Amino acid sequence: MKEDITKWIWQHKDYPNFKYNKLELTDLLTLITPSWMRFNMKKASEFTPMFARFARNVFGVIESDDKKAAEMGIEALENFYKVIGMPKNMREAGVEEDKLEYLSAQATEFADIGTMTSITKNEALEIYKMAW
Repeated sequence: MKEDITKWIWQHKDYPNFKYNKLELTDLLTLITPSWMRFNMKKASEFTPMFARFARNVFGVIESDDKKAAEMGIEALENFYKVIGMPKNMREAGVEEDKLEYLSAQATEFADIGTMTSITKNEALEIYKMAW
């Protein structure tokens, strides 16, 4: 089955010049990816099999239950961050908690974001809080 890679994109296309503190947009997106995955599994469970395929194909997870496999893949991704010495969350990367509201407003400045699910400002804030 061919995967639609655009389903993985969640940033807004008109958001190219992001920089916060010393973080580039790619740094921030990497830090929030596990939380974004969990958020999408909760909001739109029909995408859980996609995350399970990610777990199986990238981290070699062997689990027949898609929900369990997806969560194991997310945990493996978080462990990978530790192995490579990357901050495990936004807090460790130096993002202050009181800036999460600002970041969620920046992310949704032009419109709701996301292609897998439409993410509002409040939902972006929820994801950032999960990743903090």
